Amino acid sequence: MKKIVVIVAFFAFLIIELNAQQNLLPRVNARWDYQFTRIDSRNPPGHGNPATYITTYGTYQNQGDSLFNGKVNYSLGGNLYFIEDSNRVFLGSLSNKKLFMDFNLNLNDSFRLYVNTSVCQTGVVDFTVTQKDSVLMGGRMRKQMVLRSNTNCRPSKALRWIEGLGDFNHGGIRPDYTSDCVSTNDTRLNCFYDNGVVVYGLSCSVTGIPDLESNLFQLYPNPAQNELKFKGEFSKLEYHIFSIEGKLVLTDIFTK
Repeated sequence: MKKIVVIVAFFAFLIIELNAQQNLLPRVNARWDYQFTRIDSRNPPGHGNPATYITTYGTYQNQGDSLFNGKVNYSLGGNLYFIEDSNRVFLGSLSNKKLFMDFNLNLNDSFRLYVNTSVCQTGVVDFTVTQKDSVLMGGRMRKQMVLRSNTNCRPSKALRWIEGLGDFNHGGIRPDYTSDCVSTNDTRLNCFYDNGVVVYGLSCSVTGIPDLESNLFQLYPNPAQNELKFKGEFSKLEYHIFSIEGKLVLTDIFTK
C-alpha cells in the first residue's frame, strides 16, 4: 500500500511534504532509453502516397564525472554533461551548456529554448509554465512542471520536467530540441532505470515494477489554498494530514 503525508498549514495554505531534497537528475547508475521517429526523406508523402517513418533508438547513461572550471560535471556519454546549480540543470558540452530545466519557475513564468535557425527562423521557442505539481513515480513523489508554447515554431509536445528523471515528453534527456520543432517528428522515453530498477517503461530489460503513465499519481495544485486535489489510478492509498505544528489531523485510505 502506498502512503503519502500532507502537512496542512491552517490560516495559510496547504504544503505538500514530499521527501528530502533530491537531485534533479541522477548522478550515478541511471539510464534513459529513448526513440526518435521522423518521416523518411527518401520516400516523402505526396501524390496519394502515405508517409514512411524511420525510428532510431538511443541511450544516455551516467558515465562518471569531471571537474571543469571548479564545478563537477556529470557525464551522460560522448561529450554530453550536466551540472546542477540553484535548483536548475544545465546540459551540454564541458565548455558550453544551456539551461535544460529550472524548478525555480512558477505558474505563468516564461522559459526560452534555443534551436537551430534552419528549422525555426527565430532560433528561439518561448514556453509558459502551465502546471506545477507532484507525481508519484518510482515509489516516491517527484516535483513536476509542464510548459507549453503558443508560438508558430514549437516542439510538437509540451515540456514535462520530472524531478530525478528529466523531460519526460522528450526522451528524458534532450540536448537539442531543434528536430522536435518539426510536427511530424516525435521523441519519446521508452525506459528509465535508476540504480538498476525500472522507474518507467514498457518491456524494459531489467527486472522491476514500472510505474506506467496510466498509473501515475498526482497532487495539485502545489502549493494550494483551501482545496487539494488527488488524481491517478491506484488500488489503495493511505494518507496522513498533519498541522504545521506536527499534530495529526486526519488519516484515511483512498480505495478504488
